[in-house]
Amino acid sequence: MKSRILLALIIGLGLLGVSSLRAANLFPDPSFEEPQEPDQYGHVFKQWGGWIWDGPARWEASTVAHSGKYSAEIIGDHRTTIRLESKEIPEAKEIPIEPGRYRVTLFIRGIDIAQGPGMGNVNFSIFDGKFMAIKVGSNFGWTPLTYVFEVTPDAKSKKIRLFIGFYQSTGRLWVDDADLEKVDDTVALTPAPVLGKEEAPIASPGPLGDHPVHCPGCGYLNPADVRQCYACGHALAAPAAADVPPVKVLWDFEDGKPAPFSGGKIVTENVPQGKYALKIVGNSATATFEQDWSQYDYLRFDAFNPTDVPISGEVQLRDKQARGYWTWVNLGVMYPPGKSTISIRTDMYVGEKSRPGRPLNSSAVTFLAVMRAQGLIVDNFRLEKLDTSAANVPGLLACHFAPINAPPMEGFQAVAAMQQYSPARGYGWQNGKFWRGFNVLQPDALTQSFICPTGGAFRADVPNGKYHVVLNLDSPGGFWGEVQIYDTRRVTANGKVVVDEKMTYESFLKNYFRNARHEDLPGLSAFDEYVQKMFHPKSFDVDVTDGKIEIGFAGETWANCLSYLVIYPDSQAAAGQKFMDWVTDRRRIHCIARRIGAGKL
Repeated sequence: MKSRILLALIIGLGLLGVSSLRAANLFPDPSFEEPQEPDQYGHVFKQWGGWIWDGPARWEASTVAHSGKYSAEIIGDHRTTIRLESKEIPEAKEIPIEPGRYRVTLFIRGIDIAQGPGMGNVNFSIFDGKFMAIKVGSNFGWTPLTYVFEVTPDAKSKKIRLFIGFYQSTGRLWVDDADLEKVDDTVALTPAPVLGKEEAPIASPGPLGDHPVHCPGCGYLNPADVRQCYACGHALAAPAAADVPPVKVLWDFEDGKPAPFSGGKIVTENVPQGKYALKIVGNSATATFEQDWSQYDYLRFDAFNPTDVPISGEVQLRDKQARGYWTWVNLGVMYPPGKSTISIRTDMYVGEKSRPGRPLNSSAVTFLAVMRAQGLIVDNFRLEKLDTSAANVPGLLACHFAPINAPPMEGFQAVAAMQQYSPARGYGWQNGKFWRGFNVLQPDALTQSFICPTGGAFRADVPNGKYHVVLNLDSPGGFWGEVQIYDTRRVTANGKVVVDEKMTYESFLKNYFRNARHEDLPGLSAFDEYVQKMFHPKSFDVDVTDGKIEIGFAGETWANCLSYLVIYPDSQAAAGQKFMDWVTDRRRIHCIARRIGAGKL
């Protein structure tokens, strides 16, 4: 009888599987299934924390998961130090453990992981403050990592805490299914973390087709009908809805009522358009609502300043995730005398200009305030779609180079220093060396951010033929207004020198004092007179015979402040020039909106 019971028990345990015999997982939320809105430190999971020592870097709750719905993604730009760590639990900073042998396992995945001498690669720690480097490839699919360690009775610490991330390195790393369990002495210790066999390489779910699209997040090419990037999980733009009008009027006050605004009254004098407008009678006019602005690119409204001096005010936007000042969009606005139009991008960042946080959730906007503008008349609040038809140039590649915390200008593909060349992307850096990246937040959405290559080359795969290339190497000045200084800089295109410049003391002084004798007279265009003249874009042609363009860079520190690079076939010269004209027009509008808040557009 006892033998039958024992046999049945053995068979039952076999049917349940080995996992039935395993010790309990000591990690809370081991599969990262409890995401949260980023807190003030950027943490995106309730049970997991971390720290950013050197940025720009961030964590994301990624939908590329080994199991379940989410995984933890760690993104580090040029030589960053960022770690994910098991978060504080009640009554203890670390997980208390007893003496014995323990095994930690987790699954990792990566793209653009930096390689080469001096790069720290992936950094790992679990016990007693011991950090170890994990040497991984540049790009790899889900791979198990295992580390077995022992806590002796005389150990100084009997607590553990998992740390994983980058130490002075670069790339995107995914972590999922972390497991910590107590094991017996038959499980062998490992002197260092051990990587298992890659489950499957990162690969496109199917043929790319004739018109693949670049992922706005990582740049990998995806089939046109795919809605989520297979490489990084970023949402891909769906085809524009045919029933979305190019302009959607929110409030034009033509019913003679101020709703939904409070703090203003309806007037019929100095009306920017139509019969009625709203005059701000107190310090501000505010409106509370819930609207989806995600199909549109701009919020615009008309204003009339009845005085003969500018009005300095603010515009504030909030979304459903707003929790306080640093989660609101806070914009300084200058209203010139007379009529003007305010343009605000719907993809603005919350916070302040100097401390931008997460993007505004444009699908759930809940609040608008026109502040510190007593006596101002406002009208015709509307959403507008950006006409991007000029960007539809066959064979065009328009890259905006910036740190990962800087949004790209519309019509451009964001490219960071971390993005290495890959055939799956079709472009990227080869042996790139960089001083650093900047986002100086002015003067416009394209030239405000840039990276500084000091060596290596940017490669773009293109069909054979003749191409026109336009790039900018000039800086708008640092955040505090410091001026770009260098000795020499050089650019090559497929081995041919196309830029070879030296800065002398005399040329520096000429540039530095270029506006010393200018007067700001009425009617002067600040953008054309002051912004455009800071930049001297380089233009050249390249004959391609081997399917690629390689743009090489040489120069110390910020000699090469690369903000954008545009490539288009010579057969599309007219369309390419139209695109560049469109870019200038967009920059002008951005500059006006950022610098003075309004303009006669």
